Amino acid sequence: MANNSELIINLFQPSDLPGTYQFDMYMKGNLYPIRIDDKVPMYTELGKTILLMAEGVNNTMWGPLLEKAYSKLVGNYLSIASGGVSIETVRAFVGFPGFMYNSNATNNATGNVWEIIRDALRRKDIVTASTPTVKASQSSILN
Repeated sequence: MANNSELIINLFQPSDLPGTYQFDMYMKGNLYPIRIDDKVPMYTELGKTILLMAEGVNNTMWGPLLEKAYSKLVGNYLSIASGGVSIETVRAFVGFPGFMYNSNATNNATGNVWEIIRDALRRKDIVTASTPTVKASQSSILN
């Protein structure tokens, strides 16, 4: 999505309140208007302010704002903190179904994963990658 600025621009909807952004997001086939303020999680340590979200290329903020809106759609930041299936996020942003190919589960029974990715890119599909969800008790980063 990041390589297609039109998709990103179309996610942002006009907002009538200063300091807010509005996004139209989809969940289970239903459209939900999601309004967020322009504040993102930060903290200060030793006089240095640290952004608790990843900034984009050239310090763009559309990524953290979309992350904030998506976390509101699904309940909270904790709901998205441990990773998961990225196709669900794409479905929320663009509202159309997606395809998931699990290379571990199929053992390449449906063909070469690189051919599948190449074909998807030729069709101009949105391609994402995911890692398995990790429970907080299993993560060395969170412990």
